[in-house]
Amino acid sequence: MTSRGSAGVALAIATCVAIGPAARADSAHRDEPPATRISAALSGGRAFGFDASADGRPLAERDDDVGNGLLSLGVDHSVVRWLALGVEARVGSWDSNWSTVAGYDQPHMRILFDVDAVLRIRSPTLWPFRWPVVLSVSPSGGFTAPAAPARDTRAVRETWHPRGGGGNFGIDVTAETWYKLRRSRWQLGGVVGVGYSRHWFSLDGTFTPVSDPGAAVSARYDYVTDMVLFKLGILAGF
Repeated sequence: MTSRGSAGVALAIATCVAIGPAARADSAHRDEPPATRISAALSGGRAFGFDASADGRPLAERDDDVGNGLLSLGVDHSVVRWLALGVEARVGSWDSNWSTVAGYDQPHMRILFDVDAVLRIRSPTLWPFRWPVVLSVSPSGGFTAPAAPARDTRAVRETWHPRGGGGNFGIDVTAETWYKLRRSRWQLGGVVGVGYSRHWFSLDGTFTPVSDPGAAVSARYDYVTDMVLFKLGILAGF
């Protein structure tokens, strides 16, 4: 072997020795996101549609760009690489400009409870940074139960009872990233995104004059509200 050939072999060996540890370290960091994920997220935004009626008659109540919030807890599992199925429980407000002026603030907030099935269409894992990033489009739908607390004024006592048939559907577009914990099967992550949701529900409302309880008036109130919400949350998975 010539001196030039020996120098080439030595250079190749030195290069492999130098690159080997770095390549192994890079591979160690490239853990795929977990198959089972638990999430807790807070969403906030404003309604762009709010329709209310009493016994079929339109009401003047409108959202008027009042902000609302939503807290969600969920779990999902990837059945294939690009598709995950899950369930999510949510609690949020459904305030409007009228309800705020009328006194439906703390401790009389109007609350919605949701239980939804979620389908997540997930992108291949991206590596723009040191940690993996996955983009998702997630349609969801399920049941909605409203809670409108009784409220007394000097003139009228109000009582509300939710009716059945409430529901919701929506869609989220999110980006998530993960960090693998050392010596553990668990990974931690974060998620950010934007979503749209529509809720519909009904309540029976009774208004009883304090001065004349026998003159109580009742009606069925139907509501439909559309919201655009910005989402920020934490993730854990294995």
